[in-house]
Amino acid sequence: MRGALFSALVGVLPGAAPAQEAFPPLPRLASLVVDRAETAAAVRLPVTVWQAGEVQTIRAEGAVHRRVWQIPRPGLTPAQLMAPIRDALEGEGYAILLDCAAAECGGFEFRFNTDALPPPEMYVDLGRYRYLSAQKSAPDGERWRAVTVSTTAARSFVQVTAIGPEDEGETPAEADAPPRAPGDLARALAEEGRAVLWDVAFETGATALGAGGSASIEALARWLGDNPEARVALVGHTDAEGGLAANIDLSRRRAAAVRDRLVAEHGIAAERLSAEGVGWLAPRATNATEAGREANRRVEAVVAGR
Repeated sequence: MRGALFSALVGVLPGAAPAQEAFPPLPRLASLVVDRAETAAAVRLPVTVWQAGEVQTIRAEGAVHRRVWQIPRPGLTPAQLMAPIRDALEGEGYAILLDCAAAECGGFEFRFNTDALPPPEMYVDLGRYRYLSAQKSAPDGERWRAVTVSTTAARSFVQVTAIGPEDEGETPAEADAPPRAPGDLARALAEEGRAVLWDVAFETGATALGAGGSASIEALARWLGDNPEARVALVGHTDAEGGLAANIDLSRRRAAAVRDRLVAEHGIAAERLSAEGVGWLAPRATNATEAGREANRRVEAVVAGR
């Protein structure tokens, strides 16, 4: 079985067809934690900073789609997160109405005139956030975007609110992009037979999981509970630093760390799980950049039988 699984992974994953870039452009560790839509609503969008005791806003009406991502990666700044999002919006023909940062926006008073959702899903550090609003005219009606990003010492938060026609949609994500929400993981396992554990991240050469929870591991545990006859192979992957044999061993130990957590913390029977490793033979992205290497250091769940 191990040889067949190894051949299938190496043969299938690198050959995935390229697809259109996802919006918003975010680091690969971003995890979707809120995905909420209303068919008809109105949102007040700030178009000026806090000045003379007020924030001037416009009323945007239509279908409203709010999404929030969390990124468990320290060191990012609000400016670094916002820059590619602004570029993407301008590339789609949006006019930027307002783009400001923290104290420049108006700090506390400005933040509470925005559409930002409350913690724990969306957290706005009043000293480390950035806000952007944008508008585009289209044949089927006006479209608006409001983007709030904020960072803490441990993670980053991004909220995108889209307002527009009822059929308003986002640019499709990459065809082989990992699921970002628990429901997506279950669908990927059912439809494709595999899913990336999107928030399980490793530094180069490391195998230890963080002490905190993992939404993707919890989602996998729920799926295994709902499918008691299923067996899953956990397959580790590495970046291309170092020799193949050492990386295959490293990737197998990464998969074993996930298996051990599923057994110890979620009560999954050990005989339903195997831990495999393919090293750097099945990359998702180029190993020539740090972002690509980060994307390649991952664990995938592969349905191995029922």
